[in-house]
Amino acid sequence: MVPVEHGEAAASPRARTPKTVGVAGISALTAPGTPSPRDDAAGARVIAYRPDIGVALLRGDLDLTAEQLLRDALADLLEPTAILDLTSVGLLSASCLGLLVREAGERQRRGHALALVAGDGLALRVLRISGADTWIPVFHSLSDAVREVDSWAPDQAVVGSPHRTRSPG
Repeated sequence: MVPVEHGEAAASPRARTPKTVGVAGISALTAPGTPSPRDDAAGARVIAYRPDIGVALLRGDLDLTAEQLLRDALADLLEPTAILDLTSVGLLSASCLGLLVREAGERQRRGHALALVAGDGLALRVLRISGADTWIPVFHSLSDAVREVDSWAPDQAVVGSPHRTRSPG
């Protein structure tokens, strides 16, 4: 299956040309389609990891302007289990956080699951401060999430599964 691309890069019909980017006084040449180190535009890549697991790799700032992008990525994710990787997210707004919590609840009502990967970044801090990590399983890495999701029995594949691993810290 071909990954579904969302965001600014997906909307542009023409390929990006290499560009010079200055970061902290250093210039670097970026390859076509590669975000610059200062690129905070939100984007998502949805992958059918397995027939029963969909993974969305999110990047950039998930602010109010990225809410539709997040909705589209969530809609493209397979069921019964969806994993969102937030390790490359630079900002997680209240509107996007609310969308994640609502989506987790909807999936739970259908007997499905939503899990998040947050690493050690800002997304993890937002999830902890808001208490969302008590409702949505949060993992340190994508491999941890997949390994734990594999161990869930069908009746345990719900939000707040007691068999999830917690992020360190």
